[in-house]
Amino acid sequence: MQEGSDGLYLLASAGSDLKVWLPRGDLPVKGAFVVPIDDHLDIRLHNLRRALRWLKREPLGPVLRRQGLSNFHRHRFVRMLRAVDGLRAGASRREIASSLFSRDVRSLSAIEWKNTSERRQLARLLAEANEYIQGGYLRILTGMRTRGHLFVGPDRGGSRAGGQVGK
Repeated sequence: MQEGSDGLYLLASAGSDLKVWLPRGDLPVKGAFVVPIDDHLDIRLHNLRRALRWLKREPLGPVLRRQGLSNFHRHRFVRMLRAVDGLRAGASRREIASSLFSRDVRSLSAIEWKNTSERRQLARLLAEANEYIQGGYLRILTGMRTRGHLFVGPDRGGSRAGGQVGK
């Protein structure tokens, strides 16, 4: 347990993947889990058992394989978050690309910048980040695929409209 300026942080153990944040205020005297009965009940119950073990200070056990992230995806999600955070903090796309891809592209001419692979990589990262921000993160929580073109299909039509970061 660790007290922060914005609340109380509870960690299952050092390096654990299970963390709880309680915003500033009184700790709850009693708690409850609400578990919807749906197509993802098995995932919900598995994670509920992990949470109960955490409350009892027992070893958590493994994350479900279908919810786990490969090192590649973990690294990619970190890059997506850094790119979105940079835009929200007011950094230019060139500054973000220079930071993320370890190549200084800030001094390039406009035409050179337009033709760099870093610019295209950043555009792809931001497009994918926007999809996750707009609800795509649920694919991870429900154990669905997290690689390839997740969001282009007949139900979405490949549309990237509305509420996007960096547009």
